[in-house]
Amino acid sequence: MTKLAHRVLDVSEPVEEQVIVEDNFMQKVFDSIKAITETKEELVLDDEWLNKAIFIITKAVSFYPDCVHLCNEANKLTRFSPRTRYDFLMKTIVKGRRTKRKWPKRIEDDRLPFIQKYYNYNRLRANEVLSVLTKQQINNIISKMNELGGVLNE
Repeated sequence: MTKLAHRVLDVSEPVEEQVIVEDNFMQKVFDSIKAITETKEELVLDDEWLNKAIFIITKAVSFYPDCVHLCNEANKLTRFSPRTRYDFLMKTIVKGRRTKRKWPKRIEDDRLPFIQKYYNYNRLRANEVLSVLTKQQINNIISKMNELGGVLNE
């Protein structure tokens, strides 16, 4: 009997072992991204783990220009399980070697907490305001906040 016949008839006969990845969360994420984009190998992924990782996987795959539209469609499938979205990406993205993309890093500015506290803004809004203010205005805000007890004290 062939392997396909075993699957259809559900005959219990040992089939080739599937690839098992290690327990490290991010290592599994990177292995699954590689499986989606390059190797197309079937990984054994736990549904609970996949539920936590599908967002990261979709975001990482969307860094490749030819995969952006497919990742957008996968994000629209929120009513389906993460397994379905993972399978969608696995089956629709064409196998091929792609150039590695680095993850964008957040640039930390020491003045940002002062702006957040002074104007009571979130990080994104404070970053926008920081780009508009002059150095003199920023220094005035920092000195006022230090007189009031700094950023950490409420």
